[in-house]
Parts: sequence; C-alpha cells; structure tokens
Amino acid sequence: MGSDVRTLRRGDRVGVPWLGHACGHCRWCDAQRENLCDAPLFTGHGRDGGFATHGVAEAAFCMLLDLPLDPVHCAPLMRAGLIGWRALRRAGTATDLGLFGFGAAAHLVAQVARHEGRRIYAFTTARPCKVLGPPRVGLRHVK
Repeated sequence: MGSDVRTLRRGDRVGVPWLGHACGHCRWCDAQRENLCDAPLFTGHGRDGGFATHGVAEAAFCMLLDLPLDPVHCAPLMRAGLIGWRALRRAGTATDLGLFGFGAAAHLVAQVARHEGRRIYAFTTARPCKVLGPPRVGLRHVK
C-alpha cells in the first residue's frame, strides 16, 4: 500500500470497481461525473485486474467492504451496481423511477430502489419477465 493512502488500512477488504482511474481535470471530473472522464482507465482493460490474481488500484477508486458479505455477491456491485448507483443517487428522492432497458445495472438498481420503497417502471422492447423475472424485483413493465 502506498505511503500517501489515508482512507484505507493494510488488511482492509476492498472492492475494485470497473472505473479504476479518472484524470481529475477534464470537464467531467470537474463536475464530479468522473464516470464520463475523457481519460479513464478501467480495471481489466487498460489496468490489470478483474480476473487477475493481483492488481494495482488507486485508493480513491476502491470501495471499503466492511460488511460481512460474501465476495461472490459483492462482485456484481463493483461494475453494474456502480453504474446504476450513480443514476439512482441523481434521481434524488423520486418515488417513481423509469428504467430504460433492463440489463445488469437496471436489475440491481431496481432491487435497491424497491428496498427504498420506490416504484420502478421498466421501459423495454423485450420481455424482461422471461429473462430476469421483474415481478421478483417489483417492476412494472412498460412497452
């Protein structure tokens, strides 16, 4: 661990998300929307990691996993979960949410939003009921 790291301690369990670096000075980073950075590095693409046995990660992009969660269940949250998390937080306190498409990120967002007591509507051309079972996650399907 680098000597400048102040947010983590040796032995902490962390998750390393897909976005592993942002430049910190483009218009997107300045607006705190680093997921749209002009010069990003991604874990497993541009930066070693993902399925590697070892990797290098910036502390600013590591997520402290201090809850007793199974790593297998945490793994999807490091990619699809983080994509949806930002969108969900930007929705503020809205009680009705519309999800356009119903892929991995929407599936995770729907579960969190339902837990928060929100109503979720999936706008798709496909039949997500057959693929991911939206009734299980409390979705209302809109074609």
